Amino acid sequence: MNAAVRAVSLLAGLAMVAVAPAVHAAADLVDAWLAAQQHDAVYQAARAQLEAGQTRQRQARALGLPEVSVNGSAGYMTNDRNTTGAQFSAPGFGASNDATFRTSIDGGQTTAWGLTLQQPLYNAQRQASAQQLERQSQLAQAEFRAAQQDLILRAAQAYFGLVLAEETLATLTAQKAAAGHALDVAREKFDAGATPVTDREEAQARFDDVVNQVILADNEVQTRRALYGDLTGSPAPRLKRIVRSAQFERYAAGPLAAWTERAAQHNPLLAMQELGQEIARDEVQKFRALVSPTLDLVARIADDRMQGASGFGTTHITSSTRTVGVQLTIPLYNGGMRSAKRDEASALAVKAQFDTRALREQVLRQAQAAWLAVSTGGVRVHAGEQALKSAQSRLDATETGVEVGARTMLDFMNAQNDFYQMQRNLLQTKYQLLLDRLRLSAVAGELGEAELREIDGTLAAP
Repeated sequence: MNAAVRAVSLLAGLAMVAVAPAVHAAADLVDAWLAAQQHDAVYQAARAQLEAGQTRQRQARALGLPEVSVNGSAGYMTNDRNTTGAQFSAPGFGASNDATFRTSIDGGQTTAWGLTLQQPLYNAQRQASAQQLERQSQLAQAEFRAAQQDLILRAAQAYFGLVLAEETLATLTAQKAAAGHALDVAREKFDAGATPVTDREEAQARFDDVVNQVILADNEVQTRRALYGDLTGSPAPRLKRIVRSAQFERYAAGPLAAWTERAAQHNPLLAMQELGQEIARDEVQKFRALVSPTLDLVARIADDRMQGASGFGTTHITSSTRTVGVQLTIPLYNGGMRSAKRDEASALAVKAQFDTRALREQVLRQAQAAWLAVSTGGVRVHAGEQALKSAQSRLDATETGVEVGARTMLDFMNAQNDFYQMQRNLLQTKYQLLLDRLRLSAVAGELGEAELREIDGTLAAP
C-alpha cells in the first residue's frame, strides 16, 4: 500500500474517532434491546394488554362456579289479605271447612332479605363462552410474543441505522480530507503551470460535493441518534460495530423448506390469526347454544316481615322460605335475535377462515423473501470485499499514474471517490445482512435474546 492509500486509511480512522460519542463504555445490541424494554410505550402497552388477557382464564373458570347473591329491602306498605273457604280447627272451638281469614295493614313497615346460591349443572352457552375466553387468553400471549419480536427488530433497526450513519459520516469525513488534499495539489500544479485550469475546477467541484455529502451525513447521524434515544429513553452511547475479521458464513440461511415450515408453525402473527379464527367459531357456538335448555341447582333462604296497625289491632305477618332444588329453563322465542346473531357470527367465522389462509400465504412469502435476502447477503458481502480490493488497487495505480504524468488529478479523484463509495456499500451490505437474519428469525417466530447475542459476537467497540 503506497503513501496515498495509507493516508486514506489514517484519515478514515481519525474520522471514526471524531464522530464517535465521548462515552467510555460501548453498548451492544442486547443493551439497546433491554433499554427499549424499559422505555418503549408500544411495548409497555403490549405488556399491559397481556396482563389483561391473562385475567380471561379466571373469567373462564368463573363461568363454571356457583353464583351467590344476597338481597334485602325495607320500607312502608299497605296490605289487605282475605282468605275464604279455609279449614279451621282449634281446641274448644270445633272445626270448620268454610273459615274466613282476613289481615289488613295500613302504612305498616316491611323488611325482607334473601340468600340465593345457583350452580350451573348444564349450560351450553357458558361452556362455549368459557372456551372462547381461554382462547382469548392464548391470543393475548401470542400478541405479546409478536410485540417482543417487533421490539427486537425496532431496536436492531435503530442500532444498525445509527452505527451505519456514524460510519458513513466517518468515511465521508475522511473523503473530505482526502479531497481537500487533492484540491491543494491541483492548485499548486496549476499555479506552477503543470496542469490546466480544468483540473483545479474539477478538484474544487469534487471537494464541494463531498462537503455537501458530509453535511447530509451529519444530519442523518443526528436524526438516528434522536430515534435511538426515543426508543431506549437515553442518549445514544458509543455503539459496537462490525469487526473487520467478522465471518458471515455463520449466518448461512440453510434450506428454504425448513424456514417456511417453521414459519407456518410458529409465526406469532399467524398464530394470532388462527386463534382469532377459533374464537370466531366459538362465537357461532355461543349463539347456537342460546336455544339449548339450561339446568341449575338452586338453593334459597328468604325471610319477609310485615308489621302495622289494622282495624283488628296490631298485625304481624312473617314468612320464611327454605328451598333446594333444580331449575330447568327452556328458551322459546326472543323475536329472532338469536338466529340473526348466529347468522352474523357464522359469516364472520367464514371471513376469519379466509383471512387465515391469506395471512399464511403472506407469511410464507415473507419467509421466502427474508431467506433470499440472507442467502444472497453473504454472496454480496464477498463481492463487496472483492470490489473494495479492486478499488484500492485502482487507487494505487492511478496515484502512480499521476506521479509519472500518465493520469490526471481528476482520474485520481474519481478513483478515490470509487474507493470510498465501495467502503460505504460494503458496510451497508454487512449491516443489512445482520438485519435480514433477524427478520428471518422473526418470520419463523424464533427471534429472541439468543439471536441478538449471536450477532453481538460479530461486533466490537470501535
